[in-house]
Amino acid sequence: MPVSYAIDPKYRLVTLTVVEDLDEAMIRVVERDLTTDPAYDRDYDHLLDVRGGRNLIGSSGVLREMAAKPIVNPGVRRAIVTGNLVAYGLARLFQATHDAQGLGDEIKVFRNMDEARAWLAQPRAALSRGA
Repeated sequence: MPVSYAIDPKYRLVTLTVVEDLDEAMIRVVERDLTTDPAYDRDYDHLLDVRGGRNLIGSSGVLREMAAKPIVNPGVRRAIVTGNLVAYGLARLFQATHDAQGLGDEIKVFRNMDEARAWLAQPRAALSRGA
């Protein structure tokens, strides 16, 4: 499977790691498997590491579809860490499309894993105050 995930109740974090290229069908399978996992909690933050996949193959339609799906609750943070400019651009497009939906969670795109982890480690109240 080109994506693995781990659900950590202690840190209230879902970590998804892309280890090879993804296509639209695989993106849908991963979303289904994650959201139907009995350990999945819609209140957990997400860390999505796409550095292992050189190509994320998908149409703008599937990007919009995925961005509009409320798979987490309002207030949840989702950090996406990319490894190349194409993945960064796609992730930013996903972020902008998602933000336009007004679902209440927050997505931020990073090029550095440490910065993503630091952002997720901040208390949510500090983030809402702009800290």
